[in-house]
Amino acid sequence: MAAAPPNGPEQPAGAGPVGTRPGYFNRERFLFTLLAAVILTELLVYLTGTAVCSYRSLHGLVQDGACLTFLDRLRTAFDATTQTLLGLLGGVALAKTSRSQ
Repeated sequence: MAAAPPNGPEQPAGAGPVGTRPGYFNRERFLFTLLAAVILTELLVYLTGTAVCSYRSLHGLVQDGACLTFLDRLRTAFDATTQTLLGLLGGVALAKTSRSQ
């Protein structure tokens, strides 16, 4: 009986690193992809709002309450998104250091 290689049992031919085998669900990659989609959607909504409020302002149209408070809402959303990203990146960094120990 042959001994197992020092790096663990042999993988079948064509198998890549862990996480790339068929049928494997990478939860972290899914969550980051979902978060990127949410952030891009949020960016699209705020870009549309900026364009509408800028158009109304440039053409001297009446400014409604939504445009007057738009910058405050934009700043709040940007701060929340930044805090979420930093929290997730910090969690990933802690998870990697705890796995390596």
